[in-house]
Order: sequence, then structure tokens, then C-alpha cells
Amino acid sequence: MPEAQKFLQSDSRSSNPVYGQHEKLLHSVSFMEEILFLRWQALGTVEGHHEELAAMKVIADDLLSIKIHKLGWPDPRRS
Repeated sequence: MPEAQKFLQSDSRSSNPVYGQHEKLLHSVSFMEEILFLRWQALGTVEGHHEELAAMKVIADDLLSIKIHKLGWPDPRRS
């Protein structure tokens, strides 16, 4: 993903020592969620992308786990 590489390399906050690890991780997770969302929209209901959609679901689940376990967000799957 060249866009993602450009984004991460051009992010001036990455070189700022005041910008904490928590914020960097949150920023990265949010960026990846946006990429997934845009790709899901682009695929729409087109047939033949089952493997890609399955991989995207795994990535989305991993991002949720990061938000819960590393960023301290509540688990939306629990009541």
C-alpha cells in the first residue's frame, strides 16, 4: 500500500517525542480502519472477493483487539 507508506512517513507526529506511543497506536489503528472501510465500500456486493473479505474481517477483528487490550477501550461485544 503506497498510500499507507506515504502517510506514515510524512506524519510529523512520528518524530515528535511528546507524541506518545498510545497516540501513535490510536492514530495507526484509525488509519487502518479507514482503509478497510473504503475498501469494503469499493467492493460493495461484487461477487468473487471472498478471500479478500475474509482477510479484511480478520484484520478488523485484530484492530478491535488492539483497541480493547492495548488502548483500553470497552469491548462492544460484551454487555
